Amino acid sequence: MKYTPQIIKQMAAKEDARLGLPIGLTASVIQQETGFNDKFLVDQRIPHYTGPKPKSTAAGLGGFLEGTARDPGYGVKPLGDDWTIPNQVRFASELLAANIKRKGSIDKGLMAYGTGKPEYANAVLSRVGWKPDTEQPTVTPIPKEQAVQQQVQPMSVATNPPAQTNTPIPRFGEGIDTRLSELNALINSQNQRTVPMEYVAAKPLQSDYVNPFWDNFKKLTGLY
Repeated sequence: MKYTPQIIKQMAAKEDARLGLPIGLTASVIQQETGFNDKFLVDQRIPHYTGPKPKSTAAGLGGFLEGTARDPGYGVKPLGDDWTIPNQVRFASELLAANIKRKGSIDKGLMAYGTGKPEYANAVLSRVGWKPDTEQPTVTPIPKEQAVQQQVQPMSVATNPPAQTNTPIPRFGEGIDTRLSELNALINSQNQRTVPMEYVAAKPLQSDYVNPFWDNFKKLTGLY
C-alpha cells in the first residue's frame, strides 16, 4: 500500500482521539520529525542519519531512537520489529501521550519527546493552534508618565512639614550708631578721670582729649 501524508494524518487523528490528545498533535510531531518525506512513508525502518558514525539512531516517521523503540517504558507497547506505518503512528501517539502524562503538560511532554527545548514544542503546537502551557505572559509596558506618577507619590497633608514663619533676622550693624554714641560718652567720662597731671599743667583740660588706650581700642574694633 502506498501511503500519502493525507492518509497518515487521518491515522494519526484517530490515535489522538483514542488517547485524548488534541486532534492533529501526532501528525504535527511527524511533520516536525520527517516533514512527511516520501522516503519515510514505507513499512520499514528508515534511519534519519547514515554513515559509519551517525550522530543519532533516530528512525521512522516519528524519529524513534533505537533504545526507545525497543523499550519505551511508561506502559507503552514497544515498536519492536514491526515498522509498518500503522504501527509507527500508533507508537508515536502512545509515546507522546505517555510523556505528556509524565511531565504534566502538553508542551513539556513534547519537549521530552523531542529535543528537550521549548522551540520544539512551540513549533509542533503552532500547527495545531494549541497555546503552550509554559508560554510567558505578555507584559504591556507602562507609559513613562504613568510610571513616574506611580514611583513618586505626593506627600499627604498629614506628612507635610509645618510651615516655616518668616522671622526677620536683625541686619548686621543695625543700631550701631546708638551704641557708638553710648561708647563715646563712656570714653569721654573715662578720659576726664584719667588725664595725666603733666597734661593738665601744660594745657587746660579739653573735652576732646582721648585716652590712648581707648583710641587704640576703637581703631582695632573699627568703631572709630
